[in-house]
Amino acid sequence: MGNAISTRGYGLNLEFLRECAATTTRRRLPTAAQSCSRLSRRGTPSLALQLPNGDVLANDDHNELGDQVSPAPVFLGAHPACVSYAGLPVSRPLGPEEDVARALLDALGPAGREVAIAADGPPYDIYSGTSARAEPLQPLGIASSALGPTARALLDQLVALYLDRLPAEVAAAEAARIAGSQLHFAWEGPLTRVTRHYYRVQGDDLLIEYDTTDDGNHAHTVLRRPSSDFGADILAAHYNAADHPAG
Repeated sequence: MGNAISTRGYGLNLEFLRECAATTTRRRLPTAAQSCSRLSRRGTPSLALQLPNGDVLANDDHNELGDQVSPAPVFLGAHPACVSYAGLPVSRPLGPEEDVARALLDALGPAGREVAIAADGPPYDIYSGTSARAEPLQPLGIASSALGPTARALLDQLVALYLDRLPAEVAAAEAARIAGSQLHFAWEGPLTRVTRHYYRVQGDDLLIEYDTTDDGNHAHTVLRRPSSDFGADILAAHYNAADHPAG
């Protein structure tokens, strides 16, 4: 099986580890190598980096059968989400995921935001959590068919950021799979920065979630395929098509 993570995804993992190492040094905890890089290549997920604060950066391996690949779920988190010096941000590993979503909110205008904002306050954490099966979330928010050209381009850019965590050929296949399909964007929480907030994108067998938890400087993100996480669709098709002995 191949490792379902792109150069950008790998770079994000390294960025988190650098911040983790710096934090570990400042706190005089055990060495960064001991605290930050527990790596598992067996079981699920196939790549897991345990951070001192308890967060896990994880991605599922390719679940392969023939030429079929199921790449989800992919989870990335950052704590802190923003490292600052002299009042200025120095490192924001998940900055694009927040900034593009906020640009999309701006492009929606007041009427569009009225539809997109599903709740005044954010959830405690991403709704799909650690569940093996993600369920559709309500309300859906604003539909991509209701967006103007600028907002639609920003929504596509936001989805592309998450697909970019996958190897190029897998990301291209996922982009082609959802091209032209209806997407929905929903936001929960205040619009001001440095406060806890949440958004999601849903589409055909697609769920993207982003949230900030704790004090707002701790971000979680996930890319999921609710009907086929962990290769469920590929495995089901295989069993339906093949003869298996009873027992």
